[in-house]
Amino acid sequence: MQPITIKMIKNRVDQINRLMGVSIDMHKPYKISGSYVVNIGHYHITQFNSSYGLEKIVNIMGGTTDISPRLTKRELYYFCNAYLKGIEDYSYKSNGYLKVLQSKVNTYEADIDQANRKKLRSANDLKGSTKLF
Repeated sequence: MQPITIKMIKNRVDQINRLMGVSIDMHKPYKISGSYVVNIGHYHITQFNSSYGLEKIVNIMGGTTDISPRLTKRELYYFCNAYLKGIEDYSYKSNGYLKVLQSKVNTYEADIDQANRKKLRSANDLKGSTKLF
């Protein structure tokens, strides 16, 4: 059996955030009165005494509600998969547009990889060129 890592679970939680239409970042990129502003509706992983859980931010003060009980990493990974499947089934039943949304999520990550490869190639091209001054 393959070990489940936090990174694997985080990828699932990021997919949940995208499908629910909220930012994958917990905080907005600015502060108000010296405090970070949270993204209401953001899902994130919590860890306490070697148990993990899925929580959702529900108010502007950063208050959260439990989405899952306290679980092991493997159980939380399976929980997130089931949660994603539930979102898919409900969205498809209600709206019928989830397949388009899923393809956007899948291509989003591919687009980021492709953009990073282009940046790397253009940086290598600049290093190889010589100045004529």
